[in-house]
Amino acid sequence: MPQNGESGAPADGVRCGADAFEQILLREYGLHSPGLPPMSGCDRLYRPPVKGFTRRERPDRGPSFTAGRSAAAVYHAAKRASRGHEPMQTFRPTAGFLRHSATLPPEHRARHPISGTDRPAGRTARRASTQARRRPELRTLLLIAAVLAAGITGAWAAAPRDPVDIVIEHLLKKQIITAQDAEELRAEIAAARKEQTAAAAKSGAPVTAKTPVKVSGYIQARYQHSEADGFNDGGDIRRARVSLEGTPLPALDWRLQWDLAGSRRAVTGVSAGPPLTTSTANVGRAQLLDAIIGYRLPSGVRLQAGQFKIPFGVENLQSSTRLELINRSPVTESLVPGRDLGAQGRDAGVMVSGASKGAEVEYWLGIFNGAGINTGDDNDRKDIAARLTWKPVKPLHLGAAIYDGATGSARNRHDRTGLELIYQADRWKLQAEYIEGRDGARKKLGWYATAVADIGRGSSAALRYSYLDADRSTASDATACWTVGWTHAISSDGATRFQINYEKNDEQGSDIRNDAVLMQLQTAF
Repeated sequence: MPQNGESGAPADGVRCGADAFEQILLREYGLHSPGLPPMSGCDRLYRPPVKGFTRRERPDRGPSFTAGRSAAAVYHAAKRASRGHEPMQTFRPTAGFLRHSATLPPEHRARHPISGTDRPAGRTARRASTQARRRPELRTLLLIAAVLAAGITGAWAAAPRDPVDIVIEHLLKKQIITAQDAEELRAEIAAARKEQTAAAAKSGAPVTAKTPVKVSGYIQARYQHSEADGFNDGGDIRRARVSLEGTPLPALDWRLQWDLAGSRRAVTGVSAGPPLTTSTANVGRAQLLDAIIGYRLPSGVRLQAGQFKIPFGVENLQSSTRLELINRSPVTESLVPGRDLGAQGRDAGVMVSGASKGAEVEYWLGIFNGAGINTGDDNDRKDIAARLTWKPVKPLHLGAAIYDGATGSARNRHDRTGLELIYQADRWKLQAEYIEGRDGARKKLGWYATAVADIGRGSSAALRYSYLDADRSTASDATACWTVGWTHAISSDGATRFQINYEKNDEQGSDIRNDAVLMQLQTAF
């Protein structure tokens, strides 16, 4: 027996014949012995674990190098150890050894034949080979997986290949099962799928499993100080929103969202002529914001109906949880369709949307009532909104939108045209929008630009300038607003954060003291 890589006599204490095999088995799975020869090349190629043995530490050489060897590999090592001594005529292979031997590659068996009294023959050899090829636990797992997967309607038709076929082909390639076993498995799986489909059809229950409903929401608590006359400093809950959404089918989804805090801001109306009117729609009243049913076609085009945001303006479409500043710009609040009605940029309608293959171009086209949220239409004319965005290069986003509508029983014109730009690179972001439109005979115009810098440690700073002319036919009625803000993300995902803003308002032709300081704490779930 080789000793530490050299040829020589067996190690001390090793006996010949069957006893030598037993001694090596004991030593190599836990007992101290420095004298076993290294594995041959074939032994290294095939190293499945031996059932019932675990890897153990050895004080002289670390983990036993035969831990994880097959029974056949250990047997060959024992034969080499006793080479030149008494033959192993008393050794009889166990059932576990036969199973492992039958799964050895043919080239290994040819290179290391087991002959003489050690060679399994007759019924013993056939039984060992059959046990190695047929594994009940593997068959059971495949059947269970197939039955569960068959519960998803349409999944098999949509997939290019059956997952079970992929698994079976892999097992055939690894010579774990035979071709006959593969055919039997396919037949059993097909029968199981057929039985489940028939049972579901008979009971009237859909084959599709019900998907869970996802619950999410956020709360924004705000404190505001203003120099305006008659304004009482204090805090309130600016937004308290709860959303439910689900996907009952792979291509079908739905979403509901409520604002439990209601709307607490003054809104400039869209009457046909001067003077401008101010209202406080939905003040302090919980309301339904979104009620959406969406369906995605195989081509990727999405259809949706219900009550949702009008596709106009990038700042309007941004979530309130991700705004760089506490408030949206006065331009967005006063000119974006839906927001100028106190409907928070939403309306009831239908919409189709989609994108090019690489998502460089995206489009939205919708038809809406034009009367706001949670109410019926106030005229028989429908409003049309369309938006198109283009990303020519990665950091640049360009977009344009139009809105053609009418308001009130008199069907006064309510039109908007908008342009948008976003440039984001490294830690800087620039966002700008230009909107002009008409409400009746009154023409309006506004624009804003926002610069954001990531200053590290979860904090960012933002500066915005906005300009709004609510009636271009009237001189000295334009307003400008400077806003500077700081945002700090308390949680790593930014869902919980703190913001502080300072707003400086400048009205042309008047000196009104209405600057404000705002602080807001947000958390989401």
